[in-house]
Amino acid sequence: MRDVPRVARWQFAAIVSLISLLLLVWPAATETLMWQRAEIANGHAWRWMTGHLVHLSVRHCLSNLLGLLVVCEYLWDEIGLAEACLLSIWTAVGTSLLLWWFAPAIQWYAGLSGLLHGLWAGCAMAWWCRARAGLAAVALLLLATKLVLPSYASSEVPVVTIAHGYGALSGLVWAVLRTCARRPGIFG
Repeated sequence: MRDVPRVARWQFAAIVSLISLLLLVWPAATETLMWQRAEIANGHAWRWMTGHLVHLSVRHCLSNLLGLLVVCEYLWDEIGLAEACLLSIWTAVGTSLLLWWFAPAIQWYAGLSGLLHGLWAGCAMAWWCRARAGLAAVALLLLATKLVLPSYASSEVPVVTIAHGYGALSGLVWAVLRTCARRPGIFG
């Protein structure tokens, strides 16, 4: 196992949690920042990223932040803070682009869930690359199981389950590119 300081994962969780909670108390945040197809088409490019930080309700936000804590505690130990930030940006943009291109019926999206699934996949694959294939296989099997089972939130928040799969796919692509970039002779 790499010697990644535990503090990095909690710094990341604290920053994402603080931003999400602050946006929750800003009354116009969800409408101004959520991923909305029509608004993106009108030039609101920031929504590619900000849609992943706003939530539809307190319960939605807290359930996503609980998921973030689980990922940080049980899956994250092979990547550093900078890599986690890059993985998060990659996953947010990847999820947004995949929703845009392949899910035209989806008109809006809000929440961390796509990004969380990308972190899950990326962290699991980082294990795999560090010769911890058994742990990685279990984590990826659990992820696959979660992706095929119905998602339940509360009746107040509809779940855009396709974003979970797109987030996981984005995280896997990041992990493959990360691995290729670190092999001698492939990119340098």
